[in-house]
Amino acid sequence: VREGALGAYTHQDLPFEYLVEHLRPERDLSRNPLVQVVFQIVNDLPDWTALGDLDVSLFRTDREFTRMDLEVYLFPADDGGLTGRLVFSRALFDESTVERFVRHLDTALGGLLADPDRPISHLALLDDTEQERFLKAGNDTDRPLPEASLPELFARQAARTPDAVAVELPDGSTYSYAELARRAHRLAHRLLAAGLAPEEPVGLHLDRGLDLVVAVLAVPAAGGAYLPLDRRDPAARTRLLLDEAGARLVLSDRPDATGEILRGTGVTTLATTADGEGPDDRPEVALHPDMLAYVMYTSGTTGVPKGVAVTHRNVIGLALDSRWRNGNHERVLLHSPHAFDASTYELWVPLLTGGRVVVAPPGELGTADLSRAVTRGRVTGLWLTAGLFGLLVDVAPDTFATVREVWAGGEAVSPETVSALLAAHPGIRVVDGYGPTETTTFASSHPMTAADLPIRSVPIGTPLDNTRAYVLDSRLRPVPTGVTGELYLAGVGLARGYLGRPGLTAERFVADPFGAPGGRLYRTGDLVRRRADGVIEYRGRADEQVKIRGFRIEPAEVGAALERQESVAAATVLVREDRPGERELVGYVVPRGNPEPEEFLATVRAGLTAAVPRQLIPSSLVVVDAIPLTASGKVDRRALPAPQRPEPTGGTSPRTPEERTLGAVFAELLGLEAVGIDDNLFTLGGHSLMAARMVARIRSDLGVEIPLRMVFQHGTVRELAPLLADAAHRTDGPALVPVDRDRPLPLSFGQRGLWLADQLSPGSAAYNVPFAVRVRGGLDVGVLGGALSV
Repeated sequence: VREGALGAYTHQDLPFEYLVEHLRPERDLSRNPLVQVVFQIVNDLPDWTALGDLDVSLFRTDREFTRMDLEVYLFPADDGGLTGRLVFSRALFDESTVERFVRHLDTALGGLLADPDRPISHLALLDDTEQERFLKAGNDTDRPLPEASLPELFARQAARTPDAVAVELPDGSTYSYAELARRAHRLAHRLLAAGLAPEEPVGLHLDRGLDLVVAVLAVPAAGGAYLPLDRRDPAARTRLLLDEAGARLVLSDRPDATGEILRGTGVTTLATTADGEGPDDRPEVALHPDMLAYVMYTSGTTGVPKGVAVTHRNVIGLALDSRWRNGNHERVLLHSPHAFDASTYELWVPLLTGGRVVVAPPGELGTADLSRAVTRGRVTGLWLTAGLFGLLVDVAPDTFATVREVWAGGEAVSPETVSALLAAHPGIRVVDGYGPTETTTFASSHPMTAADLPIRSVPIGTPLDNTRAYVLDSRLRPVPTGVTGELYLAGVGLARGYLGRPGLTAERFVADPFGAPGGRLYRTGDLVRRRADGVIEYRGRADEQVKIRGFRIEPAEVGAALERQESVAAATVLVREDRPGERELVGYVVPRGNPEPEEFLATVRAGLTAAVPRQLIPSSLVVVDAIPLTASGKVDRRALPAPQRPEPTGGTSPRTPEERTLGAVFAELLGLEAVGIDDNLFTLGGHSLMAARMVARIRSDLGVEIPLRMVFQHGTVRELAPLLADAAHRTDGPALVPVDRDRPLPLSFGQRGLWLADQLSPGSAAYNVPFAVRVRGGLDVGVLGGALSV
């Protein structure tokens, strides 16, 4: 420090303009070049006595200006201390913010004078009174909760509304609370007969459907903890999760297929016959709110996934939160993979509050599938990842016609998307939902209105009921308003920890210095700041964890999976954003020996596909001679090359109208001028959301509906084009018959646009022809014909 200061003093007479002229920094009209903050201690004030008999007085100018964003000056005071003056840009700061700056500086300097040997990092910026106020800010969230288990609360709800519909399936069939309870109790008795022990994990290898809802209720009723397993995961991943959790039983709606995956593992597969026999009464099992309800695995920094152990009390705290009591979550869509924590909201919120679980069709869901499921089920409450939310608002805004409240999150929510939805459906409530799996799905929320927009970013809001949020520094001290710190969460939603991982649990679930003895805080790793109104804004991550298309990913886990392959000597994985708005996972691998590059990469990708879920597979793999390191031994990210995008082959050009249209859509989505009919969407950098956009564009440009899985299975123009012709002539659904219309049906958002377009067309007349249809089988569908141009 002394050398730096002396060097600065040596050159203190150099004019600032001279430095700017010679250094030639990139100029920006919004800020001063080189530096934006000036701090100066004025040691020598002018000696006014040197002016002789002249009468000298000081005066303040009527108007002040600042050359910098912030200028701080300290002067000697008559009492031997220092007095200061701070000049700030009103375009960047308001007066209350600057007053806080001064107060915090004064507190820090006071602490330094009281203990000169204290390290600077230990200095507090808040005095005791202000710290107490910051700890309580926004954390007055205590609400009473029943001292009961999940099965007890569901049984009470079933007793209150036995005949009310609890579950609605894609075919329109419904099941009452009483019937759902009977089926869950029968399955619970079967689990106990199979030897299920208290808090023992039970794998759920199930598709979306009635069996899944029954199993989620049955396992806790039998005293166990359900373990969601994603059918899309490779077999090795499924076996790993069961082994990590110590599960001996797996429930499956396809027991033969599941049994084949688990052959030789010693795990027993039980068929989930939804109409299975057994006692209808709830098993007499000793249950407690602090018992495990489920174990959900997330990506792990050590290369091994970690199981978050969630209790009955945790789920009850979420399901009975006051945010769901506004009537907007009467009919909630179950569409998230049940191994994704959003399914906790989709299942337990309606089931414990007398609502209805509207089950989406099983398998991959495209935008059209999701839109149909929402419309068919007259869904009122909906959760969407930020990416899917943006896609639906963009290509299918009619989806939200019946929705009263939509929650979005997982990544940053676009203010432009929110604004577009509120413009199309002014009555809808849009909420940004934030929360890690370790705090049972949601920990905070922020409702948005048209008056809040436009804004640069959507905040993550304020804590849910019985949840406390603290913005702390590295020493677990509250940071001031507007200052970035790490978010720590406490309260009823805080999970027990990581199953079988006491060391990792102790690292992330730390002692709570602000709560009752024995309380804990969860270190989220998210960097945030609290606004003056108490609302929390997201600022980034303190570690390498990322969210891509709503999935939580630890690059270290992917890197470890790469290094486990025999052909790989070393590997690292990071997130890049080489294309604006397109975050992607990129893997860098060092091969053993000198293999042929294309064959090596194909082998590595095949090995990765067999070991990790699809969302953990990097978009690109890059072969490097060695992993570059910094002087401190860390990976030198800047030295890693950007992945070279495979160029379109430029081979066979489109030959038919369908191929030409598909080729144009491929090129537009990928940001390319043209593609050949044998170029693969995913090889050229496509991903799942791009595939969903592809399905939507095929529907709008060609008038053909295809399932999302078709794009994954047939990723080239040559493969897709003939399938479109088949899809155009296929009629798998039930026949439609006309029925009498008993009421006027409102125009949809899209039909209002068609009507307006026809009104603006010269020489045309438009007639709205309302009609209704009924699908044979009893499912009522309200439909309105579009504007018929004559």
